[in-house]
Amino acid sequence: MTATGIDFGTTNSVVAQWMGNDADVLLLDAHHIDADWRHPGFEYLFPSVVGMSSLRRGALFGWEAKLRSEEAAEACKRLLKSDEYVTIHGRRFAATTVAAGVFQAMRKGAEHNLTAIDQAVITVPANATGAARYRTRAAAQFAGIDVLALLNEPTAAAISYVHELQEARTILVFDWGGGTIDVTVLDYQEGFFEELASRGVTELGGLEIDRRLRDLVLERAPARSVWTPAQERQFGLDVERSKIRLSSEDSVTVRTPDGDTVEVWQEELEEAITDLVDRALAPVQQCLTDLHMAPLDVDAVLMIGGTSQIPSVRTAVAEVMQQQPVEVGVCDPMTAVARGASIAAAVLSGEADGVIQVATSHALGTVVTDDTGRRKFSQIIPRNSPLPWKERKNYTPGRDNARSLAVEIWEGAPERPLDHPDNVQLTELRLTYQDPRLVRTPGSCWSTRTTRTGFCTSRRLLNVPVRKC
Repeated sequence: MTATGIDFGTTNSVVAQWMGNDADVLLLDAHHIDADWRHPGFEYLFPSVVGMSSLRRGALFGWEAKLRSEEAAEACKRLLKSDEYVTIHGRRFAATTVAAGVFQAMRKGAEHNLTAIDQAVITVPANATGAARYRTRAAAQFAGIDVLALLNEPTAAAISYVHELQEARTILVFDWGGGTIDVTVLDYQEGFFEELASRGVTELGGLEIDRRLRDLVLERAPARSVWTPAQERQFGLDVERSKIRLSSEDSVTVRTPDGDTVEVWQEELEEAITDLVDRALAPVQQCLTDLHMAPLDVDAVLMIGGTSQIPSVRTAVAEVMQQQPVEVGVCDPMTAVARGASIAAAVLSGEADGVIQVATSHALGTVVTDDTGRRKFSQIIPRNSPLPWKERKNYTPGRDNARSLAVEIWEGAPERPLDHPDNVQLTELRLTYQDPRLVRTPGSCWSTRTTRTGFCTSRRLLNVPVRKC
């Protein structure tokens, strides 16, 4: 089987395969791109979109779904955290089902190019929750793909970057795409990759910038009529394409469904998103603080994802890191993640040499009740612990004669209140005692460990590649 890497993105996905000495990016759907969307590198993108059209039977995927749908489900990846539902043409679909459709469509696209996707390493945001990772794996499996591992997107990009260099490096990856911002610091030495720290924001990306540009246009040309869903969708596409053009052009003209035209300058958009850029820079400083590092302790800065290519974003990162990011020609922001995932797939399947060591992006633990009756996060495995990792911690039941105990498994940030959005319950274990337990005797002694497939008590939830055994 060919070692395959899939960059499953919020806005677009990319697939690459290991060809023995290097990774090739597959052309899955390039023949469906309209002329005005043929920007450099876009032929390798497969929009992560499912749509419907009254002119076609069945669901549309990829560029057809993006450009020819009257209604579409986009950014389903964001919904995998809680498996929310989307509605298309009056029909409700779970986000996992929609994601499975995207994976299946990519498999068919590969078959049209005389290759197959039977097993793959699939990338996820570095700060994706365990639930989102679990559902990503499930969606791919529903589509008939055997998932070798889930790999963090910044790690995949770093693997792609050093594949040619083979030099010891400390690398900071600034990954800002359509849906998330992730910053990861990695160390590479003699074929060994190790994640040192990772921080990010799960809902901050190109979609938010699209909204800012839309607001700029509508401030000058407010809607004069009620737009149809098809008009709304076309306007959204025009806004997105204009945002892309503003990364390389001084100004663009956007037309509204009412026929009004508005000119927007690059500097105007950059000013409108200043606060978003500031929020995206915060994880950079958090990573450096976690590691007690100065910016110049980093040897290379990689900027991947479409949003990271906005000129003001590259300038801001260069200022914070006190060095210029690696050039686009050396680390392609569109394809580096997929290429790195395919190299990781080759390592895991024994087709290429190398070792990949990853770390937990969240603390892992359980919930206890303090003397005041307040529930709080009890950390067992700290953030940034290298996997595999094992910790042991003893707990005592809160009441006498307990015959069973429900142990909640959580991930997140122990320093935050339990109900903070960063804290997520992964599952619950039910422990049964042969004899009733007394509070005054040691009880409910259990341990939590990380394994080759990730955080594991009874279920596979955080699946990541680790040191090859």
